[in-house]
Amino acid sequence: ADKIAYLIYTSGSTGRPKGVPIKHQSLLNYLCWANDVYPMREREVFPLFSSFAFDFTLTSIFLPLVCGGEIRIYGSLEEERGFQSILAETGNTILKITPSHIPLLLDARLDKSNLHTIIVGGENLTVEACRRLDSHFRGKVRIFNEYGPTEATIGCMTYQYTGEEQGASVPIGVPIANTEIYILDGDLQPVPPGVSGEILISGDCIADGYITLDEETKARFLEIPHLRTKRCYKTGDRALCNDKDELIFLGRRDDEIKIRGHRVSLTEIEDR
Repeated sequence: ADKIAYLIYTSGSTGRPKGVPIKHQSLLNYLCWANDVYPMREREVFPLFSSFAFDFTLTSIFLPLVCGGEIRIYGSLEEERGFQSILAETGNTILKITPSHIPLLLDARLDKSNLHTIIVGGENLTVEACRRLDSHFRGKVRIFNEYGPTEATIGCMTYQYTGEEQGASVPIGVPIANTEIYILDGDLQPVPPGVSGEILISGDCIADGYITLDEETKARFLEIPHLRTKRCYKTGDRALCNDKDELIFLGRRDDEIKIRGHRVSLTEIEDR
């Protein structure tokens, strides 16, 4: 459980990349939870098309191995043609995408599609994009919004789209198994429902820190004595808790944005 399962670098588009080592315990915790939520059939088929350097992809690699499913690889195809092929393949059943992929799905034909579940992760998911996706599939697929920084092992929160959402963004929902989420103010004190604060994550999902970056580790992986947990990861993401105890993502505390799931610092681009 304490051995390293994989190492992925984050924030590599600009600035100094940070290596995040994820242990088998953290990966297995996510997979066991995902295996209870996403598969619906005896034999699921997962299309694999995104980069191995993106932890978002790991759902489509390891979950089929856990649930006894199948992986179909589309890595040699161009992205637009790839989505046409994925939907034309009658066996494909569970698809994981970023919100940036949704327009490509909306242009694809569905006459042969057997998809029943679409997992969306990597960046903010708008209600409007979700409505268009749900309408395109005529309400026949489950759509999940999965939130989780690389440091928290693929996905640590989830929300299933219902069609009744209000506002700009689809909620990021509730924590997965063995995970605790805190919304704290600048003094690391809990904020009441309806008040924005920073997301801090604790539990089996979080990494121990960054490879060879002690200062970055100390700044982001904190011991907070007044919380029930021993250790938290400070995400830099803002959120608030609504009246249904679901978290609403509000963006970053800093100038980072996400493009197709990759973190990019606008200030560092300007400096260059």
